[in-house]
Parts: sequence; C-alpha cells; structure tokens
Amino acid sequence: MNSNAEKSDETPSQVKGEGVRRIGAPNVTQGPVVRFAKDTNDIERMIKLGRSMHAESIAHDIPFSEERLRQLGVNALLDGSGYCLLLIESEADLQGFLVGQAGPHLFSDAIGATCSLFYVQPRYRGGLSAVKLLHAFRRWAVVQGAVRLYVPIASGVRLAQTDRFLSRLGFQLSGGNYCASAKI
Repeated sequence: MNSNAEKSDETPSQVKGEGVRRIGAPNVTQGPVVRFAKDTNDIERMIKLGRSMHAESIAHDIPFSEERLRQLGVNALLDGSGYCLLLIESEADLQGFLVGQAGPHLFSDAIGATCSLFYVQPRYRGGLSAVKLLHAFRRWAVVQGAVRLYVPIASGVRLAQTDRFLSRLGFQLSGGNYCASAKI
C-alpha cells in the first residue's frame, strides 16, 4: 500500500515517486503552508470546501455527492501512486486545495500531470495561495516524471482572471472547455 499518510517529511528530490507532507522551505513558519492530505480528516475538510467550489461553479445545478468525493479521496490516500491531494492552510483555516493525477498520455508512455480540481476561497484569491498550490503541484509532477502539466479550467468562474494568472506562471492556452446540457 502506497499511502500519502505513510510518507516521510523528505523533499521530493530525495524520494522519487513519494510525496511529502509539507512543501516549501523547511524553516518557514509564517504564512500559508502547502502540504499533502494525510488522512480522512483532511478529505472531510476538502469536501466541505468543495461544496463551496461546486456552488460557485457552472455545475451548481448538478447534485453534489459527498459520499462519492469521500470514496475518491480515501482511494487516493490508500493507493497514493499517481494522485496528488494538496491543501494550503494557515493555522486551522483551509484556504484552498488542488487535486491532481499523473500518468501516461493516451498516445504515449510519457507522463503528464493533470490538475483535476483547483480551488482557492474567494477571500484568498489574488494572494499567494493559488501560486503556492501550483508550484507545489509542479514539484510533485516532476517527482512523478511528468513532462507536461495540464490545468483545464471548467468551472466557468473568473475565466479571464484565471487565464491571466496561469499565463503569468508560464502556462500556454492550448484549447478550451465547452459544456452544454445533455438534454435534447
């Protein structure tokens, strides 16, 4: 069993394929800290914040299933390999989270890392929380052997601002996400 809950505090460069609990300078105690989710309490906190993300998104009219998210989170903790569950917090306040995966491209054995969920509470937007989450995700992806990062944005929230933000961090717009009702 390869679990994020069982991993050491070593840095990504020291442990190929293994995560770390805290990502950042080891002696920094001020400001928000990015770390991997380590247990079901972290999953529950992510689900609670995920409800806010869902309510704000274009998918707000689709039922929100805590049980489905709980099962996915627990499976990611138990399996560990290929999954990245990051939280950013200061004190006990969860500012945001990022859920990612790494695996071979459909057309190649080369590894790609995809950010599946990425959310920062509105009151922390414009600060460093999102930057820190993405930098931590990039470091995790490198350890996984990824050659490319993908950050699809399908929330329908602050699309122009998100585009500017990701562009400033070196991401290129490579397409778009489109959605429509499946009803005929």
